[in-house]
Amino acid sequence: MNSLLLHCRPGFEGEVCAEIGEHAGRLNVAGYARARPNSAHAEFVCSEPGGAERLMRGLRFAGLIFPRQWARGDFVELPESERIGVLLERLADYPVCGSLWLEVLDTNEGKELSTFCRKFEVPLRKALLKAGRLEDDPRKPRLLLTFKSGREVFLGLAEANNSAAWPMGIPRLKFPRAAPSRSTLKLEEAWHQFIPREAWDLRLAPGMTAVDLGAAPGGWTWQLVNRHIKVTAVDNGPMAPSLMDSGLVEHVRSDGFVFRPRRPAGRLDGLRHRREACPHGGADRNLARRGALPRGGGQPQAADEAALRRSAPPARAHRRWPGGAWREGLHRLPAALPRSRGSDLPSAPAVGPGVTRPTASATMPPPVFWS
Repeated sequence: MNSLLLHCRPGFEGEVCAEIGEHAGRLNVAGYARARPNSAHAEFVCSEPGGAERLMRGLRFAGLIFPRQWARGDFVELPESERIGVLLERLADYPVCGSLWLEVLDTNEGKELSTFCRKFEVPLRKALLKAGRLEDDPRKPRLLLTFKSGREVFLGLAEANNSAAWPMGIPRLKFPRAAPSRSTLKLEEAWHQFIPREAWDLRLAPGMTAVDLGAAPGGWTWQLVNRHIKVTAVDNGPMAPSLMDSGLVEHVRSDGFVFRPRRPAGRLDGLRHRREACPHGGADRNLARRGALPRGGGQPQAADEAALRRSAPPARAHRRWPGGAWREGLHRLPAALPRSRGSDLPSAPAVGPGVTRPTASATMPPPVFWS
């Protein structure tokens, strides 16, 4: 088990290689990263035995930006038949696992393998239980099988409390029929990502106050109202009548960019703006992957600043902001970030004379790409 496999969104393989390479250099784990463009995964090959496990134990998965899922292990070639026998033979050197996930890569080829994985999981699980290689114990490592094809699989391990909460790192959320738009799932996913499930009743409690900027038709407002949170919905567009009938929504017809409350609102428990969360129209998860949103234990401040600068509107929009207000806001950003990220998150180390950020080891080669 000398390789670390990392799932990612297609097109972000280079960012994954750079990120894991920097962490490996900081932890003195020798090796190199490699990936194919748009393959939805990257691999970090360690030069020393046990390097992949040491790298995973030295990092918190929730603190990574670009990887969706990870596992340490090796690729295994499978025959046309007797696949289970080959897997059981290779698992002889693995510890007994507490759970089993069969995964594919987030590509068109990977999606075609989903049906095979669903059919293959049942006999494989039975064989693992019979052979004593699988137990129902969340304290033991999770067995992750990532299929690249029906003939090649990555046989990997990951700790259940230090890996993705969903297979492939992609939330599988059910769309509520009462919600007025599918954007409602974005907010639910954000809650799963940034708020521990056991803390929802405390941090998303009934009676709290929130402002939804750019609310219509009310996808995000629906999630808040469903938890009996009072919402000021700001949008020139119409809101769903079912939300207005709840008695918990005040609809303010205004532009979210210029909205100002008519009176001090006291404590504000939530603030949301669709364009601020995702200014270029992509999924909100993209911004979290780029480091603009804190994950788990928080991210280095420099990553937050750089990501927020990357997410700023294009240059042609600057003329609409008189006086260079956007530049002034960016200058104030470093001082504001520590306050905005919550007192329960660790602050990033300062950067200045005598203080340097970790860099990749000089012995580590650069990421490798091939086509």
